[in-house]
Amino acid sequence: MWTFFQAKTVRQTVVRTAAEELEAQYKDAGNMPPAVKAQIEQWRKTAQRYDSEPETNEGRKELMARAKTHEAKREKARAAYHLFEYGSAAFQLAIVLAGAVGADGRWPGSPSSPAASVSSARPSRSWASSRRPWSTSRPTKTPDGVPSGVLRRSLAACAQPRRPPLPA
Repeated sequence: MWTFFQAKTVRQTVVRTAAEELEAQYKDAGNMPPAVKAQIEQWRKTAQRYDSEPETNEGRKELMARAKTHEAKREKARAAYHLFEYGSAAFQLAIVLAGAVGADGRWPGSPSSPAASVSSARPSRSWASSRRPWSTSRPTKTPDGVPSGVLRRSLAACAQPRRPPLPA
């Protein structure tokens, strides 16, 4: 936008200068031909039109207003850009952390990882049992025959009544 504004300003300056030069050239002589007067008048109207042209919205004043609007949009987008950068960094970090988990689904150095079992004298446990204290390595059943631990909690969650759908 500002380049269009600058081009209009240059054109306006060239037309004004041409009109003033031609007028100065004939001012001393005092005998300005009518064709030269008409040309000077046309150049002045053109320069005036370059300054403000509301019909096409391409005068210098209108271009300045549009350029300032575009500047405000650009600054808003630049502020949002930084938030996208933070999101991108978090996503890349998640990819790195997901890559750190081995093919067997265990964190390196966890009690059940191969590196930890070499250096540790403790018996190996599964990743789930080492991370979830409520689960056990062997499923047990309660007196009523329902499995204990995570499965019992899952069954209890499924048995709860569902909420009715929200009205549209």
